[in-house]
Amino acid sequence: MLNALGFRGPDFALAKPEGAVRVAVIGDSFVFGAGIDGGDTLAVKLDAELRRRFPDARVEVLNLGVPGNNLGSHVDLYEAATAQLDPDVVVLGLTLVNDLSP
Repeated sequence: MLNALGFRGPDFALAKPEGAVRVAVIGDSFVFGAGIDGGDTLAVKLDAELRRRFPDARVEVLNLGVPGNNLGSHVDLYEAATAQLDPDVVVLGLTLVNDLSP
């Protein structure tokens, strides 16, 4: 399922929810979760683990994986995400050697 912004997962607001810790996960098809069920993506698993470890925290994990992206496009997405989504943490998922290609 793609959200309104074209990323995998549920819709999310551009503005970070009040009191939330927002985590942006950036990467290619591995972060996107190509070929696996939505509940098995890295972002969903990270969200579940953070909620388990910090049950009183308000956590929001965003899957910003884009199939076919590489390091250059990851950097572009990082810049856009930090400017528009105000993440507290950015996780960059690199798949070597794949993500270092032009």
